[in-house]
Amino acid sequence: MAGTIIADTIQATSQQISLNVGNTTILTASSTGLTLIPTNNVTINVTNSNATLTNATVTGTMNVAGTLTLTNANTKILNSSGKPILQQTGSVLQVVSVIKQDSFTTTSTSFTDITGLSVSITPISTTSKILVLVQVNGSQQYTVNRSSLRLLRDATAVNAGTVAGSRQAAFGGFSTSDSTIPSGTVSGNFLDSPATTSSITYKMQVAVTAGSGTAYINRTQADADEVGQIRMASNITLMEIAG
Repeated sequence: MAGTIIADTIQATSQQISLNVGNTTILTASSTGLTLIPTNNVTINVTNSNATLTNATVTGTMNVAGTLTLTNANTKILNSSGKPILQQTGSVLQVVSVIKQDSFTTTSTSFTDITGLSVSITPISTTSKILVLVQVNGSQQYTVNRSSLRLLRDATAVNAGTVAGSRQAAFGGFSTSDSTIPSGTVSGNFLDSPATTSSITYKMQVAVTAGSGTAYINRTQADADEVGQIRMASNITLMEIAG
């Protein structure tokens, strides 16, 4: 392998070799690894899996043969805008969100997508967790026994109970009321482990799961044009957490 080393001095001891520019040591090499100590921006290929970068700013391409380990809890890898792209376990890597402010109704007894209440995310790593925060507001026709909600990751229901007999698994639901005015909120959070770096979509569905009638999202059943009636909003927020 050919290469060029430019330095004022190369100092060797029984323990390590040091490369100096003037009176400044820019690199040390020993049996435990390679340490680069730059005073300016550098471009480096790290071919030793035990290599350590100390107070280094790396520009251009950095190729690592092995594992790059961040040993300091405050260590960050930044993009060209100075924003972190990789942090320690538990750090938030990205956040996406959707808010639905218009209303939606259905009479379907099968779970149906709530239009506009879905959001996609592409995880950075297969070890990442996705923290899903959901809030759905709505009501149901008071002659209906139950309108139920379901949270899906793509086509898979998540954060739902276990099916028991004829009972359906669901995220939550709106209860029957003896009036057309009340509304309710169903909310929750769920830490998912999708184990993928492909785009995934989380969405909410609703169904009239007992009786007959209509389920309402972001509105009451009466929905009269008066100050006593309200229009609501529902939302989903996804946070990728470093694993």
